[in-house]
Amino acid sequence: MFRFFAAFTVLFICTNQKTIACGFNFVGDCSTSVSLKINGTQDSFAVASCPDVLNFDGFALGNLQTLSIARAKAATWESCINNVSAVALFYRVYEQGFPGGNWQSFDLQEDYNTLVGPYTTRYRSKNADISLTNGLTAGKIYVLEVYFRAEVDTIGDDFIPETTLLQNNGGQNYHFTFQYGGASAPPFLIVPTKIVDVKCNGDSTGVAGITVYGDQSGLFYQWSTGGNNFYILSKIPAGTYSVTVTGAGGYSASDTMVITEPEPLAVDFMLAGIGCDGSDGQAWAFPFGGTTPYFFMWENGSQDSMAVFPNSGEVGLTLTDGNGCSEVFSTEIPAAPVVSLDVEAQVCFGETYLIGGVPIAQPGFFEVNVPGTNGACDTLVHLNLTMLPPLDTDLEYSEIAPYACSPDDSIHLLLRVLTNAQDSFVEWVWNGQVVATSDSLLVTIPGGGVSEVSIPFYTVRDKFGCVAYSTDTIISISQPFPLQVEAFWTHPAGGLDTGSIALQIVGGSPGYDIEWSNGATTSSIENLGPGTYCATVTDARGCSVVTCTVLESSGVSDLFGNPFLKIYPNPATSGQELTILLPENFAGQEVLLEILDLQGRTLLRQITPQNQMLTQLISLEKWPVGVLIVKSTSSDGKSAIGRLTVH
Repeated sequence: MFRFFAAFTVLFICTNQKTIACGFNFVGDCSTSVSLKINGTQDSFAVASCPDVLNFDGFALGNLQTLSIARAKAATWESCINNVSAVALFYRVYEQGFPGGNWQSFDLQEDYNTLVGPYTTRYRSKNADISLTNGLTAGKIYVLEVYFRAEVDTIGDDFIPETTLLQNNGGQNYHFTFQYGGASAPPFLIVPTKIVDVKCNGDSTGVAGITVYGDQSGLFYQWSTGGNNFYILSKIPAGTYSVTVTGAGGYSASDTMVITEPEPLAVDFMLAGIGCDGSDGQAWAFPFGGTTPYFFMWENGSQDSMAVFPNSGEVGLTLTDGNGCSEVFSTEIPAAPVVSLDVEAQVCFGETYLIGGVPIAQPGFFEVNVPGTNGACDTLVHLNLTMLPPLDTDLEYSEIAPYACSPDDSIHLLLRVLTNAQDSFVEWVWNGQVVATSDSLLVTIPGGGVSEVSIPFYTVRDKFGCVAYSTDTIISISQPFPLQVEAFWTHPAGGLDTGSIALQIVGGSPGYDIEWSNGATTSSIENLGPGTYCATVTDARGCSVVTCTVLESSGVSDLFGNPFLKIYPNPATSGQELTILLPENFAGQEVLLEILDLQGRTLLRQITPQNQMLTQLISLEKWPVGVLIVKSTSSDGKSAIGRLTVH
């Protein structure tokens, strides 16, 4: 009835304002209900969601014997020429999880109506005894689905309907589920049908009640609180309550209910004290806990969440929540303050921190009074000042490729700033212009043999804004001596491969790479014949020098083309006999035997009788150690040569 009354209140207001709302509808959510007989026990359910009553939609029952519709009720309103001419309840029962099937319905009859101004409210109902469990299968779960439909006359005021009005949960309808047990089901079911939570934290205003659907004879209620043989407990605190109901035939059933309570009503305050210019203090209340909405009553009569107070001191607030629970709180309006402020600050090394016109150059804890301006309060600042460590920088530089190989070549330098700055930012400045913003810079120094060069100026800034500058823009550089290569050689003698070349390398950067034109890679090469030999010498920095040497035959005349003598032992040592095997084409009575050094000097010259095998005793005291040339000439002019190594 409360919702009906609320609807009527709106209608009266419209009438007083001489504004008529023409239309029609059900009278709020609580305007329709269905009474069901469950195991023969009748109970009423609000079809649309309605507070503080049993609601049809979502209600679920366990194993029951019978279920039937006993009554349906509906209330509608209309105005102007609209007339709600009929209302019907539509219903169907089907197995859960399966299609709904066909709808059935019955019409409600008008019991009475009321007229308030232009608004007519019609109340309809009908008693019935419609069994819903005939033909159902025991053990299965079924759904009872319902909605209301009204027929409305909107034209002619003749009660002939032209349109319909539905109360159908936005097209979803309303659902009630139950398990059908038939004759084998228990004699009764117990269902929690009255649960009222505690209104105020710590109170005992809760209610826990059950309904027994079925055989009512000889029922005994045993609650967990003990001793209360009744279907309902009232004035109970929050908690969990269980009940066991036993019938005359000995059957019993149990259930449990939880009664909750709101959190304690509490409030946080935000305060503004009396101003230094005499302005009022203020208090803001921020409630929590309890049940919304909140209602405020300050001791000065203010009923808002914020109140104004001209004087400092304690003030009181009575806070009431939506359940009517009240608590009294108090807070303190501060007097005209000296504002206190805690400040954590950092300053770069060697700099001063300025606060309230006071410079501070040392780290530590300080109290500084900052006078207010334009009527504002003074501020007492508690300063914790930290001095950041010195910002250190260093310049590192190195020569990079392409390297200078002579005083006329340009020098390429890579400059890099080393620093302890956090998240450093580096700027390089040359002739007043920023030329780079990274920690490294590539510069090119023109050739000319300079030893001191000017470089760009740099600044380093860390994430705190501290800055360090370069202290010197002139650096000294030293270049290695130019790469120089000198060749020393020995010409081959007698056209043999006895020549050699040795390189002397100075200057440049050690770590030399040598490539000869004959494929050799060492600093000296031997066993060379006449010809031109070129060496390319490259140092560790890539500088290179090419030198060529021409070897010519010297000393012994060219003997190539003559047959070779077979000499053994070879090499030979002092005290050994030398055996020489002459070519077969030698003829004549005598053979001229000659032994020469590589400079062409004759060491031995003698005529020996012709024989295929010649022997000669050699003496190291007379002949030098090294390579000697042995030549034999027959009396008929034929000649042959050989090479002898003396150890």
